[in-house]
Amino acid sequence: MAELLQIQQLSAGYGPLRVLHEIDLTVRAGERIGLVGLNGHGKTTLMRAITHMTGWQQGSIQLNGVEIGGTRSLGAGRRTPRLVKMGIGVAPQGDAIFPGLSVRKHLECGAHTRSAWRHRRERIRHIYSIFPALEPLQHNLVGKLSGGERRMAEEDLLAAAVRENPTQTAVYDRRGKSQTDGMITLADCYGINKMATAMHAREGRTASFYLSSYRGGLGSRRWTQEELDYLKCAVDQLSCAMQLSVAEAVADEQHGHTILVSQDGIVVLGLRTLRDKLGYLWPEWTGDRLPEHLLNLIHMPGEHILVDRQLIVTCGPAPGGNHKQLQQLVLRRLRKFDLLTQREKQVAGLLANGNSHKEAARALGVAPATVRNQTQSIYAKMGVTSRAELVLQVKQKDC
Repeated sequence: MAELLQIQQLSAGYGPLRVLHEIDLTVRAGERIGLVGLNGHGKTTLMRAITHMTGWQQGSIQLNGVEIGGTRSLGAGRRTPRLVKMGIGVAPQGDAIFPGLSVRKHLECGAHTRSAWRHRRERIRHIYSIFPALEPLQHNLVGKLSGGERRMAEEDLLAAAVRENPTQTAVYDRRGKSQTDGMITLADCYGINKMATAMHAREGRTASFYLSSYRGGLGSRRWTQEELDYLKCAVDQLSCAMQLSVAEAVADEQHGHTILVSQDGIVVLGLRTLRDKLGYLWPEWTGDRLPEHLLNLIHMPGEHILVDRQLIVTCGPAPGGNHKQLQQLVLRRLRKFDLLTQREKQVAGLLANGNSHKEAARALGVAPATVRNQTQSIYAKMGVTSRAELVLQVKQKDC
């Protein structure tokens, strides 16, 4: 069989650390090769070296007879896009995932080349046919899938530190003793040497606020205690400001109750007010995740009428333009005026302001008979029998 991948005298590592020592390996077309060894013996580093994701490397790597290795001292990842186009891909071990991306986005990440991108939809449909349980979850963030959070908790040293001591700012040093594959991958991929993360914890809540700061470069200095205290103070202040802004929005009951939710339905802000004001509509509702009726609306922007709950829900991206993972939901009680069509609302408004049928028709550019017919429909939908009752209903809408 032809040699598909040939590695000769490959050495690689990170900074002053040499992990691989003059490795030789040959993979022929159709072969499957398994690497067995203890943690820290270089299995992952070999995969990274083949895809140019190590800190440095030297030696020969040939793919289908084309040299893709050589000596490299800096610039991890610079050549990786070219290697992907040549047909090299890496499937992360276990639950090594992007927690901020949905299931579908993960599948689309596999469509690296132009050809694969053109056929991505049919290939994703094929994947769903093999794993039908994935399709209903395609818009869910993978970090919330069963098993995913447990894996991330093992890999994310910063998250583990802030969970253990929420009042302190957690720090990570790429050259420190405490390491995991996930932290090494993150740091080396983005050239990060030091990280600091502070959390504003909310007891009993799934969603909390995080603020992280990063330093890159070989000469990056350590964090001072004043800097760590400042980061913790900043996340506390920002969290309080966000909660106050939502509290001001939900205080106006006439215009509805405003909440901010994640893309998988976790209520980040406004949960307490929503439960106090509208919790009776879902007596069995518990936890931070939205009730099923609301969960289905998150990815459907616009206004939705839930007649069975006598509720109107308006969905859309959170204000500000930079909360890509947050959705804003405004919930208010359904009024009879809401049941009218847009044209009927215009007619009702004109009649409530004292206009006659002819004047309303002239303002809207329609025949008076059309306005009379719409008036009958308005009266029936709003349950009124006179102009005075109509005026009262319309004024209640504007209050």
